[in-house]
Amino acid sequence: MIFKLIINEQIKVFSKIVDNDFICELDSDFGFNITNKGIERDIKSLSTGQKKKVELCIIFAFYVVMKSQWSNLNVLFLDEVFSGLDIDNTNNVLEILNIIRKQFNLHIFVSHHQDLNLDVFTHIYNIYKDEYGFSQIDSKEQNHLTSF
Repeated sequence: MIFKLIINEQIKVFSKIVDNDFICELDSDFGFNITNKGIERDIKSLSTGQKKKVELCIIFAFYVVMKSQWSNLNVLFLDEVFSGLDIDNTNNVLEILNIIRKQFNLHIFVSHHQDLNLDVFTHIYNIYKDEYGFSQIDSKEQNHLTSF
């Protein structure tokens, strides 16, 4: 019960940070109820960008709860967080990640298959299969960056 209250409070905090118009609450079965201006909404009725904002609020809320238990936790892995987003919403998500990264001194690892503006990242790791079918990693550090 207390866990649910803490998660719901953190979701509200992050909803303000990401400028999310939707209220998302964890229910007693660990499902989520989404409302907008007092009207319950089905997640399927939200746009891709709106869903991403809701998802990020939930992810960050759980991160804060885990961080309260393990104070050294400073890493977050996000898989395909930009998939299905247009350029404006991709930039919005990047801004949100940058805010959260700075606020929590967090290292965020993002996997993505589409082209992104790579100038916004401090480190880039390109994972590919070599001619023998083995995964290889190329890395590039971009020291000139001061944000994200």
